[in-house]
Amino acid sequence: MGVKAQLYTEPKKFKAKMNYADRIAVPFVAFLGEDEVAGGVVSLKDMTSGEQEQVSLSAASRWLMDKVCVLNQGAPIKG
Repeated sequence: MGVKAQLYTEPKKFKAKMNYADRIAVPFVAFLGEDEVAGGVVSLKDMTSGEQEQVSLSAASRWLMDKVCVLNQGAPIKG
């Protein structure tokens, strides 16, 4: 299964980046800031439910695949 990803590297404020993700209907967001790097984790957010959690880098792909599978059980994603 392929998953499209977009890396947002512009030096904008966090809120502007989240507004952008919301505006283009990104279903999931990954945060990898200094704290996450230092802790060996990634913060993942489900933009629909608002659920956010930190998971190990090795568990991030499983988290995303599980969420995408649930998402795909509903209506088709419009792009």
